[in-house]
Amino acid sequence: MKQKEMLRRKNEKLSDLEEEAQQRAQYLLQRANTMRMEQEDEIKKLNEMILNAKCHAIRDAQMVERKVITKELEEESKRLDQMMEVERQKSIKMQEEIEEMRKQERIRGKLHVIQQIGENEEARLLQEEQREQEAQQMLKYLEELQMEDYKDMEKKRMEQLEIQAEIKTYQC
Repeated sequence: MKQKEMLRRKNEKLSDLEEEAQQRAQYLLQRANTMRMEQEDEIKKLNEMILNAKCHAIRDAQMVERKVITKELEEESKRLDQMMEVERQKSIKMQEEIEEMRKQERIRGKLHVIQQIGENEEARLLQEEQREQEAQQMLKYLEELQMEDYKDMEKKRMEQLEIQAEIKTYQC
């Protein structure tokens, strides 16, 4: 009967508290076994070798990671340098275009000024020619007036001579 009761208890589900207590006991047993095994020299040496291997693996991984990071930083730096060079080239090209536009604008301005100077010179020459023609016309007019005056004076002199001749003829 006792056996059956024990079998029944074994097969019966454990309560949460009992299950937790059993797990705890199991853990403590494993921990005690582990600690006992660690006490042995061979186990200690193996554990030390395992720890050393882990340290070396971690150090190697860190060195690889450091190299990768360094390489990535160098690549990023090169990329940024290339971008800056491209921007610098664009800036230089834009500056050259602006200078070329300013040069063309100055040339257009000079040509405009030269054209205005030519037009002004042409207008001045036309005015001078017009003044000269007016002066020529005025001289011609004055000469005509002088000729008329001369003719009038000649006519008057002739008339006076005739009058004097008539007077002489009447006096004689």
